[in-house]
Amino acid sequence: MRKALFLILILIFAISCHKKPTYQPANVVVAIALNQVGKPYALGGKGPNSFDCSGLVYYCYKRAGYNIPSTTKKLKKTGKKVSGKLKFKKLKKGDILFFKIGKLFGRPNHVGIYIGNREMVHASPTKGVVKVYLDTEFWKKHFKYARRVID
Repeated sequence: MRKALFLILILIFAISCHKKPTYQPANVVVAIALNQVGKPYALGGKGPNSFDCSGLVYYCYKRAGYNIPSTTKKLKKTGKKVSGKLKFKKLKKGDILFFKIGKLFGRPNHVGIYIGNREMVHASPTKGVVKVYLDTEFWKKHFKYARRVID
């Protein structure tokens, strides 16, 4: 009886000292994105077996419970603008990053999901879904802005 009472008291103490986990939607989006790494690229692909860049963003947000557009053109109006320069201190996990790659003029034509630690997950036409380090001249040169869907 004493042993059972002692175990109950320990259990009550453990429960009362344990912080309730907080749900962070941006972490869910990032986890979903990381789970897609290694899948192939397909123009117009919205998952779950293959993706293009905007299809990957759409899929990850949709799976996390957010209804956002599935094209880069329409994504540029989603959420709120965060930064016009690649400033890592301003970025948060889950931010959608916009890039202008190729062609001299025009709007951004590539997107990815910021996952923290100066990295993003995106769907590369040549490599499929990959995680990349953003602190390089290539990504800095082509970065246009970031938008935040999850505050």
